[in-house]
Amino acid sequence: MKKILLLFSLIFAAVTAMAQAIDNLPIDKFGYPRDAAWESPVTKVHYLMQGIYDDSDGVRLCLVHNQRKCYGVVADAGDMELAKVVVTWVEPDKLWWTDPENPVILEVYGRDTPYTSVEDLADEATRGVKIGEVTSPGTVIEVTGGYSYVGLCKSMIDPKDDWEAELTAIEFYWSSSKEAMEDITVTNAAGIQLSESAKYAVIGTETYVISSATPDVTFTWSMGSQSGKGVGSAYVTVSEPGVLNISAEKDGFISRERTVEFAAGKVIKSIYDAWEAYPMPDAKEQNCGVAFPVDFDATVVYAADIPAGAVVIIYDGTDFSRIYWPMGKVDLAPGDVIAKGWYATFGMNHAWKNFLPVSPFTVASHDGEIPAPVVIGSEEALQAVEPGTPVVVKGVILSGPTSSEFYDGDEAFKQIQTKNSPVALVNAFGIASVDSARYDVYGVMDFYGYKRTNAPAVGPIDADFSHRRWRVAVTEFEVWKPTSPRPVFALANDSEVDSGEPIVITCQDEAATIMYSMDGENYSEYDAANPPVMPAEDVTVSAYSRQEGYHDSAVRRVSLRYSGKAGIADITLDPAGAAEYYDLTGRRVDSPKAGMYIRVQGGRATKVIL
Repeated sequence: MKKILLLFSLIFAAVTAMAQAIDNLPIDKFGYPRDAAWESPVTKVHYLMQGIYDDSDGVRLCLVHNQRKCYGVVADAGDMELAKVVVTWVEPDKLWWTDPENPVILEVYGRDTPYTSVEDLADEATRGVKIGEVTSPGTVIEVTGGYSYVGLCKSMIDPKDDWEAELTAIEFYWSSSKEAMEDITVTNAAGIQLSESAKYAVIGTETYVISSATPDVTFTWSMGSQSGKGVGSAYVTVSEPGVLNISAEKDGFISRERTVEFAAGKVIKSIYDAWEAYPMPDAKEQNCGVAFPVDFDATVVYAADIPAGAVVIIYDGTDFSRIYWPMGKVDLAPGDVIAKGWYATFGMNHAWKNFLPVSPFTVASHDGEIPAPVVIGSEEALQAVEPGTPVVVKGVILSGPTSSEFYDGDEAFKQIQTKNSPVALVNAFGIASVDSARYDVYGVMDFYGYKRTNAPAVGPIDADFSHRRWRVAVTEFEVWKPTSPRPVFALANDSEVDSGEPIVITCQDEAATIMYSMDGENYSEYDAANPPVMPAEDVTVSAYSRQEGYHDSAVRRVSLRYSGKAGIADITLDPAGAAEYYDLTGRRVDSPKAGMYIRVQGGRATKVIL
């Protein structure tokens, strides 16, 4: 079982003195430029969040505090007290609005009355008392004072300071005299837990189990005109769209609430079904917002961890698509078959339509069939295949060593530089650097564009985009090798041939080994001194050549018709006479010259070369 890990889950931890609960803020929901309100379903703490969310290099939050604006967080925790704040900084090589040489200071303030806005932190008269701080790259802000009303922002040392605090995660640790209750889980009949970040498709009637790892919790639920209650667990049957409201209570524990939204959905039995059900034609980036069961097996074509998460190219036997999730990691290989039954939403990013998993999935086998790569010799040939199709561009000469740095943008100077590639190449999977040389470049058809309008068609055309680029996302550089020359048959296609006549095959490169097959049987090595012969029936002969340091040649075929006559096989042998010679059609030759003949002597027929 391979599970998709969601970074922004809400987690709990118990400590010896007081119970402690942790809110991992959903920083992709920060408001800009105004406050965004969010109430934690774990702690019931009410947050106002203001900042710039940017996922170009992974999830990023910018907190700015100066004379003109304040980006930060304020919280109202009721009867709980802030114990500490833990932050994660953007990696130094991905900073955009921060000078790595000048550390950034984050400060935490507390006051006795609730904050009305994040802007309260911009004014010394309203920000309250400073109760903790940390200087990058430090991550833990220990606080004092036992405050329930708190704020987090960047320090204002210099009023002209415009640098920002760029973060990928913010965690608030709260202390309470009550213990923390474990998550409320909602599980379907297949054992899949529903995510808190998605609404789910209603397809028929299904019963769900409400539970928690904390024992003996009393659950109360309602949905439309239905309601129910249970201790330890509760059951609810869903057959139409609506919102399931759940509350969980237990003496001595912080109570919890959860909602699950159900929406009308469709059965998705193929990639094409998803395209038709969720066309998303008008926007650069959209998400259908409904988690549906994926009811088809998908073969992994390629899988890679990338800075923004993970991406998997999949194939359902007809079409290609992508599985994508931010901040996830994968342990998949080409040929793995992902079994049907997992849940996903369907979203569009730069015109790619992605399956966005919201549940674990299972690898059923490792023997999925991947189509052979399509040879690409022009941009027109690339445009003719479906995005995600395995492709190969042969004999590409690199202008210099490649970079291992991930890049999937549209700036030509950051793409892979070559001397002769007919199409653009990008390192969209962050594969290892290779030296300048000649390669066969393997990859998948990829494109970059905006405003796709042709859904559910499979590829971009002129009318579909205001901006578009076709390219190959590279998966492997294979050192280029020449191709062995194709074999040649002495007999022409559709020739009428007597039984017993030798089927002569040659190759212009004498070092090559010729492999042949009769009517689709297994290939055998061709022996010029003992060639195959025409049977007493029509036959199709296939042949290719191979040799060390070369690619195998293409297969050449010839179809031969049986003449109904016997050839060499019916020559009458003189058991003790002088040697007699026959040509390869069975005609006697009195004065043989240089060439191949059948010599009959002493009751035996032997092929000889004179």
